[in-house]
Amino acid sequence: MSAEIRVGSLVTNPSKPDWGLGKVKLEAQRVHVVWRNVLNLQPKVMIPSALVLAEVQNDPFLDSLSEGKGSRKSRSTKNQVISYQPHRTMFRRDFVGFTQADFAELAGSAWRGRHSLGGLLAGTLKSSLKRPYKSWGVKRRLELHLANENHYSSADPFPYPKLFVYSKELLSFRFYIEAPLDPTRPDAVKYTYWRAFRKQLQEDNDVLDLLLQTMDKHQLMLVGLLP
Repeated sequence: MSAEIRVGSLVTNPSKPDWGLGKVKLEAQRVHVVWRNVLNLQPKVMIPSALVLAEVQNDPFLDSLSEGKGSRKSRSTKNQVISYQPHRTMFRRDFVGFTQADFAELAGSAWRGRHSLGGLLAGTLKSSLKRPYKSWGVKRRLELHLANENHYSSADPFPYPKLFVYSKELLSFRFYIEAPLDPTRPDAVKYTYWRAFRKQLQEDNDVLDLLLQTMDKHQLMLVGLLP
C-alpha cells in the first residue's frame, strides 16, 4: 500500500469509477474498503496497489460511518490497524438532501442507495401499498428506479412499470412504462406491461377517470419520451 494511504483515507479505484469514493477500513496485505456508491455498503477486500488516494479527504457520508458495535481496535497509533466487523444497523441513514455534485457526476452520489433516498422511498411505498417495493440504482446513470420486486428486472428494467428519479442537470421524477416504437420488432413481445396498461385505460372508465383526476390534482402530464 502507498505510504500515503492509511486507515481512514478516502480512495478511488480507477478500474471501477462508478463505485465513487471509498474509505479504507483495514490495513494489512489487503484492505477492506467501504465504497460510497456500492448499494449494500459491505466492505470489499481490495488489493492495495489497485487504490489511488482521492484528491479530497473528507466526505460527510463516509465520515459518518462508525466501526459499529463490537468492533475491535489495536493500540491507538497514527496508522491504526482496525479489525473491522460491520454492524447491520450502522448502514442505515436518513436522506439529508441533494448536493450540487448529485446533478453533475456519478462518482460521489449516494442518494440512489437503499441506505439513502432509494430506501426511504421504497420503504414508504411498501408500507402504504402493502407490496414488496424496492429500489435500484441504474448502473452508470444518475437514475433510481422504484418498483414491485415481483415485476421488475435490473438486467432489463425498461419494459417494467416503475417510478424513477433522475438527477442529470435537474431533478425529475416520473411514472414510466416503456412501449416499443416499432410493434413489429422481434423484442416487442416483452412489453406486456405496456399492452396491459393501454388495454386497461381503453376498457375501464373508472381507471381512466382516476388517472385523470390524479393528474389534475397533482398537475401531472402524460408524455411520450423518445430516445
